[in-house]
Amino acid sequence: KVPANMGWFTGTMASDAKGSHQYLKKISENDAKAGDIVIVNQGAGAGNNGHTAILLGKWQGKATKIIEQGGVGDKVNESTFGTAFYSLLSGSDVTLARPIKK
Repeated sequence: KVPANMGWFTGTMASDAKGSHQYLKKISENDAKAGDIVIVNQGAGAGNNGHTAILLGKWQGKATKIIEQGGVGDKVNESTFGTAFYSLLSGSDVTLARPIKK
């Protein structure tokens, strides 16, 4: 859980996962599994420069199955990381993270 109106977007999510670990902790590709989060940023990761998804299985790079809000229509969709994040992958920062249980 994060506080309301805290400015939670892909840039702040990745920063938290890599640094303060208040809500997320960065994990390795070998440790990533279903329920973990993939965060992709271009630049600061604000607005259209970032996206997140939840892994539906073990990390397998672009073939990893994910669930995301958006993509096709304004709903929750299942896809693969390579398909859903295609437009963001060039020159982006990819962070795999696990929520911290409090």
